[in-house]
Amino acid sequence: MNREKVLVVAERMVEYGFYGLIFFLPISKALIETCSGFIILGFLIKKIISRDLTVLEIDKKVFWLLLAFFVFNAMSLLNSGPLLGKSLKALIFKWGEYLLLFVAAVDQFRNAKCIKRFFYILVFISVLIGISALTQKFFGFEFFRLKSMDGIGVTGPFGNPNGLSAYLILPLLVSLAVAHCRWPKRAINVALFLSCVVLFAALLLTFSRAGWLGTTAGLIFISMLLLDKRVLLLTLFFFLLALESYPPFL
Repeated sequence: MNREKVLVVAERMVEYGFYGLIFFLPISKALIETCSGFIILGFLIKKIISRDLTVLEIDKKVFWLLLAFFVFNAMSLLNSGPLLGKSLKALIFKWGEYLLLFVAAVDQFRNAKCIKRFFYILVFISVLIGISALTQKFFGFEFFRLKSMDGIGVTGPFGNPNGLSAYLILPLLVSLAVAHCRWPKRAINVALFLSCVVLFAALLLTFSRAGWLGTTAGLIFISMLLLDKRVLLLTLFFFLLALESYPPFL
């Protein structure tokens, strides 16, 4: 296999590794680690072959802050005592992994097509998670792990309602922001609207005050970024109105 073919394979490992990572994020820890391994391996192979380090020049301040964060984590090893071995392992294989994944993501998602595909997968899997939470509420089980209701709030495939609400916040806010663009194809607008409805309903049924508060803060932030704030401000109004309708279970 020549150099160009190896480079193409490495690029595909990174790209589809990210697609798999976002798809399996709420479902399987083992597959998350597998996809992360493919991403890091493909990224390192790609950089060794191409010797292209322009990714580090995109925003040097961000990378310097990340490096400082990693160094301060490393300094904490001085107080690890007898747990030095475990702390060193966590620093290299956890925090080091997150650092490499961030750099690989910055490098990969300079491609508009990759961003679009990533968004589609994010919305698709998050809607499935939302539907599983609704089936858990109304039919007594969710279809990923066949978990029944354990308490008042829905959990979906997660261990508790707070975990589900934390997951739903990002795809809900991103879908709202993208839907605000009003795409020329009506089918896309309808799909985004229905996605937001499912995610919104699942989030409410978690009865998680932390999730509600995080979503409210996110809606305020997004409404400040967009020039036309009417739609998101109206959404925020109905969201706060819905919160007033529920007692604080969690």
